[in-house]
Amino acid sequence: MAAAKEKDDILIEKDGQIFFSPATSGSLRNFLRSHAGQKVQYVSGGSDVMVVVKKRFIHHPILVDLTRLPELPAFSDGPDALSFGGCVPLEDLGEMTRNTLPILDEVVSQMASKPVRTTATPAGNIANASPVADMSVTLMALSAVLHLNGADGKRTASFFLLNLLPLSL
Repeated sequence: MAAAKEKDDILIEKDGQIFFSPATSGSLRNFLRSHAGQKVQYVSGGSDVMVVVKKRFIHHPILVDLTRLPELPAFSDGPDALSFGGCVPLEDLGEMTRNTLPILDEVVSQMASKPVRTTATPAGNIANASPVADMSVTLMALSAVLHLNGADGKRTASFFLLNLLPLSL
C-alpha cells in the first residue's frame, strides 16, 4: 500500500469498523454528513480514548482522527488574544504560553506526566468532560471563547459545563 500524501484523506474500513483521518475540514464535514446518526468517536491525541479502548474494551465503530486538520495544531499569540487549535499538544501549549500567559503554562505543567502531555490535547481534555479536566476549569476562569467547526458549520460559544460528563458544546 502506497503511503498517503499529507493532503489525502485516510479511510480504512475493516470488520465493521471505520477509521477516518481527514486532511481538510471540508472532508470531515462531508464524512460526518454521510454518517449522520451514527456514533462517532473523535481522537485528537488519544491519551484518553485509547486508554478506555484498551482497558475497558470499548468498541468504537467509527473513529475519526482530527490531528491532520491544518487549523487544529495552529497557535497564534496576538496583542489582545491568544488562539490555539484543539490539537496542539498540551506540552507544546505550555511552552508557547510560558512568557505571555504563565498561568496556562503552570496548569499544563501540573497535568499528567510529560509523555502524556506530549500527545494529550486541549480538545481531548475538554471533550472528555472529566471532573479532573484541568483545561476546562482554566479556560472558564480565563473567559475563553470556543470556536467550533462541526458538520453544520462554524459557531462560537462561551466556555461552559452544564454538568459533569457529558459536556455540552
